[in-house]
Amino acid sequence: MKKSPLLLFLLLTSPTGLMAQVQGLWSVDLGYSYRTFSEDYSNYPAPVTNEIKSNLFHIHTHGSMLGFLWDDSDRAFRFGDYVGVDSDLGSWENTFTTGSTPKAETKSEFMISFGLAWGLQASYAVNDLVTVGAKYYFYAETEAGHNADYSNRSLKFFALSGSYGPVYAETAFGSPYDFSDAWKQYGKDSAFKLDVKYVFEGGYNLGVGYSTSTKDKESMYPAGSYLKPKEESVFKQYYVNLGILI
Repeated sequence: MKKSPLLLFLLLTSPTGLMAQVQGLWSVDLGYSYRTFSEDYSNYPAPVTNEIKSNLFHIHTHGSMLGFLWDDSDRAFRFGDYVGVDSDLGSWENTFTTGSTPKAETKSEFMISFGLAWGLQASYAVNDLVTVGAKYYFYAETEAGHNADYSNRSLKFFALSGSYGPVYAETAFGSPYDFSDAWKQYGKDSAFKLDVKYVFEGGYNLGVGYSTSTKDKESMYPAGSYLKPKEESVFKQYYVNLGILI
């Protein structure tokens, strides 16, 4: 977030495609994403603000491993594991503004992120047009060349999805999960994701998405600490995908 945040931030397909996806078909999405992140320490005698903007190319792939073991494509209800791998590659631009008399300095660098998701998913075909689904999964992300506050992030997500004909939408809500000290989260870190796609014949799809994560640095430091920001840091991401089911 990120993500992403957080984030995070993802399968979009037709009603029959969603059911097949639980059996083992994979969704592969290629796309562009734009991320923003800001920190505000203007509440101190020596104020500092930090704004980061990233332009990234991403590849996201998600599906079910257990689906390769059996074929239950004739069933309306599907249940299986959920795994995914995300990778983002691009550059970020960081603008520091310091001092009581603002002085801005901007630098740009290369960045790459890697994310892993694992959990469970299920779907139910109400009829030939409507399918509903849910996922519960954990997500961990690490970054290099971005901002230290988001170099390692881990959250757990609960997602609800639905499709009507060729239109699919999914929304996910994230909360902290500490599976190791390296991915330590604090307080009320949170995340939200929304994805919408239109699926064409053959499984090709075009989608857009948005995710946001809140980094609760307020809880990281004691009251009066110099490092406590003026407000919670917020990570946002907007993206466009071209995808296919394989």
